[in-house]
Amino acid sequence: HFSQCAIRMDVFKIGSILVVDDRGELVGITTQTDINRQFAELFPGKYKVRDYMTTKVSTCRDSDTLRFALSIINNNKTSRLVVTDHKGNAKGVITTNDFLKHSEYFKKSIAKIRDYLLPKGTTEDKKVGEFIKYEILIVEPDEDLATAADLMAKNNISGIPVIVLRNNKLVGMVTKADVVRAFSQVITHAQLLEKYKTFR
Repeated sequence: HFSQCAIRMDVFKIGSILVVDDRGELVGITTQTDINRQFAELFPGKYKVRDYMTTKVSTCRDSDTLRFALSIINNNKTSRLVVTDHKGNAKGVITTNDFLKHSEYFKKSIAKIRDYLLPKGTTEDKKVGEFIKYEILIVEPDEDLATAADLMAKNNISGIPVIVLRNNKLVGMVTKADVVRAFSQVITHAQLLEKYKTFR
C-alpha cells in the first residue's frame, strides 16, 4: 500500500522503499515521486499547500558567489536555495543537483564538505546568477497540495517555493517529502473525522 510506503519514508526520512514479494524477492522500488503522483490523483482538494509547507526557507542572492551559496547549503543542511534579487524577489532555485551537474566528481584529495560540487575552475567571483536559469515554478499557500504534488512529479523537481503573489512574498517551500508526510496522515485524518463527526 502506498500509505504504508509513505509512513516509512516519513518516519525514517528516506526517499525510496524497496518492494519485495512474499518470498522476500525484490520486485521494484517506490519513490517519493511515485507517492506524489498517487497523492495528486487520489486526494485533490484534501489539503492546501500551507498545511504542509516548510516555512523556514534558505535563500541566497543572484549576486552571491557560488562558494557562498554552497556554504549556506552546507551550514543549513539543505539541498536547495531560493535565489532572490536585491529586493528579495524570488528569481530561481539552485540545488545540490545543479552543482553536481557541473562539478569534478570526487577529487582524490580530501575536500571540505561538498566543495567537490563546485564547477572546475570556480573562482571567488563566479556568481549564482551566472549559474541558474531564471525560470521558477511557484505555488501560492492556498493552492491545492495535490496541484503542487503534480507539478513536482511532472517537472521532476523535489521542491517548489511558496509565494504570495499579491506582494511577491516568499513564505515557504513545499517539497516531495512534505507531500509524503501528508499521504502518511490522510487516512488517519479521515478515520478521525469519521469517528468524531458527531461533535462537528
